[in-house]
Amino acid sequence: MKAAIIKRYGSADSLRIQDMPRPSLSDDEVLVRVRATSINPVDWKIREGSLKFLTGKDFPKVLGSDFSGEIVEAGANTNGYEPGQLVYGMNNAVKGGAYAEYLAVKISKLAPKPTSLSHEEAAAVPMAALTALQGLKKGGLRAGQHILVNGASGGVGSFAVQIARAYHASVTGVCSSRHVEMVQQLGADRVVNYEEESPLPNTPTYDLIFDAHGTMSFSKARKALREGGQFVSTLPSVDKVFWSVASKVMGDQGSHIIQVKVNPTDLSELRTLIDDGQIKPFIDSVFPLEDIDEAHRKSEEGHASGKIVVSLYAEDTGKK
Repeated sequence: MKAAIIKRYGSADSLRIQDMPRPSLSDDEVLVRVRATSINPVDWKIREGSLKFLTGKDFPKVLGSDFSGEIVEAGANTNGYEPGQLVYGMNNAVKGGAYAEYLAVKISKLAPKPTSLSHEEAAAVPMAALTALQGLKKGGLRAGQHILVNGASGGVGSFAVQIARAYHASVTGVCSSRHVEMVQQLGADRVVNYEEESPLPNTPTYDLIFDAHGTMSFSKARKALREGGQFVSTLPSVDKVFWSVASKVMGDQGSHIIQVKVNPTDLSELRTLIDDGQIKPFIDSVFPLEDIDEAHRKSEEGHASGKIVVSLYAEDTGKK
């Protein structure tokens, strides 16, 4: 099978397309013919070596976690999954494996693919949408809340705006000037262009601040939170770890760091929201596997509108 691999940590130039053995299965795994995957920041952080204390020095490595595709083989204990089923999901990012034509994955990390989406669209969902869903729920998401989403035009933020609206919350999205129209299309009730005004008011305004971009601090955001308000960030830092502990004893406002955990229940909820037309993935661009280095470079620039997707075949021709 073809796979995008690295033989050393480094820049996007270190990515290579190479033939690799098809993975073998354990009893609780299925073999998925991957039709599409997507780029997440953790992928290029692993590639460049920022997480080598977790990923080690065993090479070659096949990166990638998000996937959408078709089951071609099922292990003995896979609870009804069988060849021919279309699935989507997310493998552990440290383990990787999704930048390849075939992926062996545990059934605890997948669910039936949303029927209304192409494989390219479905591959844009798992990590970003799960992070948004779980992060918002960590902050106590419920109807009638006033929610601020920082980084509203990115992969996670674009889902957070839509999910909050699906839960009947009022949403303010924060983005740059070139993404204002997109965030309006996502359904935000109000859009703040951070190039022209501060996204954080000096008066208690929000019940929940979801920092999808990872650039806000609780110490500055708390003045914009109402009594009992919650702050959730996607990016850990020393400051945020401190406040996640300190906020538990200093008052009723809370600070949290979300670490996404894939599970079939949340993937199924996302599928329902998608097939009901309440949320959809916004795709910035689609690259063929052969150009995955360019996809990484674009992701590293940090200005994508929605998700960057890698296709492993042309859907209109069935080409693999």
